[in-house]
Amino acid sequence: MPIRECTETDSEAIVEIINDAAQSYRGVIPADCWHEPYISLDQLKREMADGIRFLGMTEAENLVGIIGIQDKGAVCVIRHAYVRTAYQRKGIGASLLKHVESLTTKPLLIGIWLKAGWAFGFFLKRGYALPSREKQTSLLQKYWTMSEHQAEAHIVMADHKWCVQDMPEMLNEDERHTVLNPQKRPSTEQGGPPLAVKVLAGAEALVQIVNLPFLITGHILPSATPTVRLEYVLLRIGLLVACVALWNMKRWGAITFITAAFTTCGLNVLSVVAGLPYEGYLPLGYSADLMADLKVMLNVPRIAWILATVIPYWKKFR
Repeated sequence: MPIRECTETDSEAIVEIINDAAQSYRGVIPADCWHEPYISLDQLKREMADGIRFLGMTEAENLVGIIGIQDKGAVCVIRHAYVRTAYQRKGIGASLLKHVESLTTKPLLIGIWLKAGWAFGFFLKRGYALPSREKQTSLLQKYWTMSEHQAEAHIVMADHKWCVQDMPEMLNEDERHTVLNPQKRPSTEQGGPPLAVKVLAGAEALVQIVNLPFLITGHILPSATPTVRLEYVLLRIGLLVACVALWNMKRWGAITFITAAFTTCGLNVLSVVAGLPYEGYLPLGYSADLMADLKVMLNVPRIAWILATVIPYWKKFR
């Protein structure tokens, strides 16, 4: 889903999203801090006039999540990060946060309700940390406008850039530069396939490459019509493309191989049970019945191999 800059014409939709998502605060934050609606249209317009810039993620041109950012000079403050209730737990909030982080080199601060543990967990998981209580008090006073009672019910979280700048005595200038400008490290988290997936994709690609010439020349499926043979050739080529997808950790590539393995094994078992003649390549000295049985026996460990390779890394596929 695309992310775009919000304008004043989006004000009503932004208010609707905030008030919808803020229902989770009801009964959690101090009763005298809760009001209905949580934010009014006039309040939002005043905040936008005060310099809060909103970005939103859309589906079919409708806003489903928003995040605000306000430049406060030395830092930027994240304001009103909310996702419609029906669209939560789909990575929208994480995508919006990542987009905002890419827009500035300044440290980012976010103020959240003390009792909103889900919000604390969200930002903690993404590298944000808690300054000391003394620092939080001074930050709330400097960058937010709220009563002392509201400040007591809030905490401030900061990204790694603020944490590094706030502790200069612990790092020299070169170390600070390294932390603030981290180099990407090669790992499976950056999209590189694990060795087991590489081996599986390479072996499957080799099988398809070896089988293609035999299929084209008629050594496999000798009684097939040209149309059927072309279909099988295109199927092999499709599996080769799926090998590339598997190597690149594409989820559809993994699903393709799991489906193909189960389908092939099932068809081979049915052929043996039904007593259909084997039409594959026959090595010297091998009978058709023996090759049919071998295909069934070999496909079972093939399925086990594919599942044993794909399942442990399933969350890394995208």
